[in-house]
Amino acid sequence: MLSTATRMAAKLAEATSDPKIKQADVAAACGVTKQAVQGWLKTGRFDKKHLPKLSKLTGKPLTWWLDAAADPVDPSLLGALQDWRLQSSARSVQVIDQLTLLAKKNKLGEADWLLIEQLVQRFSQK
Repeated sequence: MLSTATRMAAKLAEATSDPKIKQADVAAACGVTKQAVQGWLKTGRFDKKHLPKLSKLTGKPLTWWLDAAADPVDPSLLGALQDWRLQSSARSVQVIDQLTLLAKKNKLGEADWLLIEQLVQRFSQK
């Protein structure tokens, strides 16, 4: 089995193989130098805080980057959770924070993501 760093390097290489996505674009989106991105490609080691930006730039869902569920998950779901957080009661904020933490640790299963997606759709209609 490949190490996480090796898998991340391969994923970044695959994502940047698209002629529309240059290393300079990745660097600009993540607020780092092009040399830093070259290092990421070699080592696969970079701060995971950059994943949402990489997801948005490349069009690859967070689950692809994190090797989570096979079905793609819309990365905007986490953003929607954070938007709700601003409009929620104290108890709801606790639940949203727990869900966000579990998502960042890649601990949510496919059923969890489906439920979150249904909630996003339901609350988006209000």
